[in-house]
Amino acid sequence: MVSFIGGCWLGGVGGLGTLVLAGPPDPVAEADRAIGIVWHAEATGRGAIRQRVIDAVARTGREADNQRAVIDRADQRARIRVALDLPRSQAEVAVRLAEGLADATTRFRGGDLVAADQAVAAVLDALAAEPVLPGAAELAFTAHVLRAQIAWTSGESELPREHLRRAVALDPQAKLSTRRVPPAIATLHAEVQAEVLADREAWLPIEVDAPAGVGPIIVELDGRPGRRRVPPGEHWVVVRRPGRQAAGFVAEAGGRVRVPEQAEQVPAGLPLDRQAAETLCRTVDVERLVLAERRDDRLALEGYACGEGFTATWYSEPWALDARPVGPPPVELETGAAIVLGVPLDERGVADPDASRLASRVPWPEPTPEPDVVERTDGPVVEPPPKKPWFKRVWVWSLIGGVVAAGVTTGAVLGTREQPSEIRVDVDTFRP
Repeated sequence: MVSFIGGCWLGGVGGLGTLVLAGPPDPVAEADRAIGIVWHAEATGRGAIRQRVIDAVARTGREADNQRAVIDRADQRARIRVALDLPRSQAEVAVRLAEGLADATTRFRGGDLVAADQAVAAVLDALAAEPVLPGAAELAFTAHVLRAQIAWTSGESELPREHLRRAVALDPQAKLSTRRVPPAIATLHAEVQAEVLADREAWLPIEVDAPAGVGPIIVELDGRPGRRRVPPGEHWVVVRRPGRQAAGFVAEAGGRVRVPEQAEQVPAGLPLDRQAAETLCRTVDVERLVLAERRDDRLALEGYACGEGFTATWYSEPWALDARPVGPPPVELETGAAIVLGVPLDERGVADPDASRLASRVPWPEPTPEPDVVERTDGPVVEPPPKKPWFKRVWVWSLIGGVVAAGVTTGAVLGTREQPSEIRVDVDTFRP
């Protein structure tokens, strides 16, 4: 039954995680202290992002206080558990009715037919009062067969057939063994069964009307899941809905069952307050919760310490969105996981014990602004020395010094040449 219900809800809800999470708790995994992860909506983000969050939470929890088991979508696991759960009081009633049926069988074999029939009738009345009891249809089948034996032993003619017809209506494929019933009862049962199966085309379904917006439902008819046409007679109907306890009814073939309004014991998504968070803690059997929400290119995580309250909230920095976003880098995620898990809790304290920031839709703080980008070089930047005035530059005075020295040298050379003793005039130069 568990695998069928888990499989149906896996398809109807849009994916609730692995089927293992829909089944009974794993005693090995839950021997260690566990951490549950709850997303603000189903199928939030891509699977790669969810897996990276799971990995970061698992590493942080394992390094902090030996918490190894991490349950993704803990709210969905809790909702399925509530639908499959059976209160202890009802389980005890089922045990008492089985004992009552055994006592009636003992009275019948002892020859006390009246007391045996009264005991069987009492069992059937109790089952009709609580049709959601486990194995109710099977107990009713056994009770009808036992009443048929009592009536046949009492010499009744038509009453045994009527009791067997009611038994066949509950399980048209069952076979009676002569090791458990007299051959005459087994033969009569086979005749009634053939008559009922021959009229299969006339069987009618039982309509189930559930309130709108309650999500997927699972219908069990006579202890077997699935809606189908059933033989004429009374039938045991159990309706299961995620987050609510199962509801049971007794209905005739072709009848209609109206499922009453039921408050959700475990709503889907983030727990709004401490009471809802504690319900999650108890139902899934975890010691800490991590609440997660994604908005575009940012991720927020919030912690809840079971029995203490909501811890700090962490907001990631934006990451680039592309065709396949992978979320914040691992180092940032592990930092966030350490903050929301409150590791160690006494140092970080409980931020708000009674209310969730994420579930109450408190605006997120703005991301840290990006720092200014400074262009860098391979080596240190060396500032050039300031320029000197022209009159303080060495090359200027070197040039001036060179010109002066050249002038002095020329003068000295000219001054040392031998001068003529007289001036001569060549008169022939002026001849015509």
